[in-house]
Amino acid sequence: MNQAGMISTSLSTTTMISGSHLFNISGHSITKELPTGKCIMSNPFVVGGYKWAIMYYPNGLNSYDQPGIAFTLELQSEGSGVELRLEFCLVDWHGRPSDIHKASSFCEFGYVSCNRGFSGFITHEALEESGYLRNDSFVVKCTVGILDSSIVEASGSVANDSHQAEHLPPSDLHEQLGKLLESGEGADVEFNVDGQIFSAHRCILAARSPVFHAQFFGPIGEKNFHSIEVEDMEAVVFMVLLQYLYTDLLPDLNEFGSIQIKETSTSAIMAQHLLAAADRYSIERLKMICEEKLLGTISIDTVATTLALAEQHGCCRLKEACIEFLSRGGNLKEVMDTDGFRHLMLSCPSMFNEILTNINDPYVLRELVIRFSKTSIKS
Repeated sequence: MNQAGMISTSLSTTTMISGSHLFNISGHSITKELPTGKCIMSNPFVVGGYKWAIMYYPNGLNSYDQPGIAFTLELQSEGSGVELRLEFCLVDWHGRPSDIHKASSFCEFGYVSCNRGFSGFITHEALEESGYLRNDSFVVKCTVGILDSSIVEASGSVANDSHQAEHLPPSDLHEQLGKLLESGEGADVEFNVDGQIFSAHRCILAARSPVFHAQFFGPIGEKNFHSIEVEDMEAVVFMVLLQYLYTDLLPDLNEFGSIQIKETSTSAIMAQHLLAAADRYSIERLKMICEEKLLGTISIDTVATTLALAEQHGCCRLKEACIEFLSRGGNLKEVMDTDGFRHLMLSCPSMFNEILTNINDPYVLRELVIRFSKTSIKS
């Protein structure tokens, strides 16, 4: 057979799956007295399908390492040959990473409990003089970028392969899973949320949320529970949460009005509820999507409740944007007349000092102090 004109091709692709975890370390003056080799571990987090944890060694891993604080990343799930870019950096209280106090490298994790990281990351003296230590606490950010390389081989003419690719139908997996959720076919768990019943599939929820995974398949999980009651959540919020877990898509939040959400019909309030739910079930991408939506809806009516939410759920960018909005013009003076401001002062009194340091108008400062004092007395 004449093979003239035939070209074989191969394509090398490398992508990076990235994720970050913020580790808030309090009690620095106490932890720095721990002996060398003793560590404090963060809560586990998931990146690229692997479970990880940050190990904080206040006085280093061992006596022959560089002096000072050490940080390492530990692989806590099965895996071998996991190549990644690892970075640790200090983060200020507005969520901004340090350009000076950081370290990064490419490394490989070959087995469960494998540790990689940096000794002598920073000395206690340098930390205490850096401005990143506040109220005896500091925050370190760990960013994991997992490398995923593959080579795809193909035979035949390049033109023919391109022609076939153009006619491939787009993926409809999200539609199929959405229909599965809607039909409830094969569902093996029910959720009772505010009196409304939702049917779902344990495996799908566990694959999408580490909290659901622990709830269903962990050592103290609810393996045999067919019905689970979800407290402190609106039914419509849980419904949208399920839709996202199955389809990776969000509906238009403006569609959900006051009939379903008790406070108000605005999409901003829906995004607030959904962000809290995403944080509750450790669905990081959904949490980031909600944070982005809320960044675009900051107003006199929403800024106080949004700031309280950002503080309670560790959304540094959102918190910084809210404080910046309050510091502009006469915004704070108007916000102080809202119910949301009273809620903010009651639920997050620590915000008072942060707002105070960003206001220059003496009249507004005086009014803020008076309002805060009245709120404190009433509470």
